[in-house]
Amino acid sequence: MYKILAVDYANLLYRCYWSVKGSMSPGLAIFRFVQSLFVSMRETKCNNLVLCGESFTMLRRTKFDKTYKCERKKPEDKDFMIFSGVLSNMLKTMGYEIVHYPGYEGDDVIASLCRVSGNCQIYIMTMDKDLRQLLYRDKVVVVIPNTSRTIYTEQRFINEHGFGIDKYPIYKALIGDKSDSVEGVEGIGPVKAKSLITSCKTVGELLSCLSYDERRKFRHALRLITLEAGVPRKLFRDYLSKKTCNNQQYRVIKKMFTRHYGEELVDGVLNEFKKLLGVDDMMDKIIAVDFDGTLVENKYPDIGEINREVFDAVLEEQGAGAKIILWTCREEGVLTQAIEFCKYNGLVFDAVNDNLEYIKLNFNGNPRKIFAHEYWDDRQYWPGKACRDGFDCED
Repeated sequence: MYKILAVDYANLLYRCYWSVKGSMSPGLAIFRFVQSLFVSMRETKCNNLVLCGESFTMLRRTKFDKTYKCERKKPEDKDFMIFSGVLSNMLKTMGYEIVHYPGYEGDDVIASLCRVSGNCQIYIMTMDKDLRQLLYRDKVVVVIPNTSRTIYTEQRFINEHGFGIDKYPIYKALIGDKSDSVEGVEGIGPVKAKSLITSCKTVGELLSCLSYDERRKFRHALRLITLEAGVPRKLFRDYLSKKTCNNQQYRVIKKMFTRHYGEELVDGVLNEFKKLLGVDDMMDKIIAVDFDGTLVENKYPDIGEINREVFDAVLEEQGAGAKIILWTCREEGVLTQAIEFCKYNGLVFDAVNDNLEYIKLNFNGNPRKIFAHEYWDDRQYWPGKACRDGFDCED
């Protein structure tokens, strides 16, 4: 089955920004955003991605009610403007346009996508509970972008609330939604709303339990809460094609990122884009290489003769884009001597006895073991084999 990850773009944008606001690395928000997309696509096995954004013009709901979302604070500081602009341009460079439609919110764009998706399976990535009204069996589910990437299904909703998903807009209209400045029916909370919904067989019967003023407030809130699926089908056609990428595109987004945020996280961001686009053969290789006995003859604590074959192989890998980590027992002064020796001979390490910054982000910490795709060491051993890839360990 064709699977689509429909992303509530504004919801994820704000979530990633606020999660790192005030940190020393504001570019971390971009890393978090792209990483969230990749992890969700990998775990849901989605074939494609649609980023559903807000209208640039006045919302239809705001025209109906000027107080709609009037209390919701949006970040307007310079850091956010830079973050949202750089991220949008980076995504566009990689072929990911954000779907907008005049007057419609991102929620409505997602509702429209669900309406025209045919037999496709839709995974909605959002923290917004309003989108749960779109749940439908296993065809439309919600991916909550928390650490465990929780999958929220229609059956789970029924188990939690005790009524069907078709009653969810009614439930929200009764209790209101403070986050969107939607006033519900005064005196009705979650418990009473659930009781009314389960005891009344029809909406008409439920309305008969309300006063005239309560019915007016209910209808007003229901119009604001119910999603509108009026975005035309043709708008989505260009967003469901396979994305392409090349090294030139990566150079462009690298320049965008480093101009505003520097070099610290740029490799991590580029790698997350590569993973997002499924470009496994373009992933940056990480090599952890030993010093004594590998890069040079083992004369510790002195520095032995350079092992030209291995040294040149490391330089060649680095020239091809690999990240090189010095992985050694040396410390303090003798470590500094080793680093300076390698630098004099043209080898500058990306890290020394430490993980790369974006690897620390992936692990949410700094593991004691150095992460690498390859470990080059004169003492390596593989049970049942004399050696692994390239070294004659029997010597």
